[in-house]
Amino acid sequence: MVAQEYGIFRETNGFSERANIVLDDSHHVIFVKVYPIKELPDIEEILRVL
Repeated sequence: MVAQEYGIFRETNGFSERANIVLDDSHHVIFVKVYPIKELPDIEEILRVL
């Protein structure tokens, strides 16, 4: 599972963290942000990264 590969899977809950992970063209992680479960990710922040 991809969430497990990136270390964001919450085993005790059975679901992943609420997170944004951005990869570059070479599939290297260039941005990671984990948000509190009840908080929506900031799409503007992701657009700035891109």
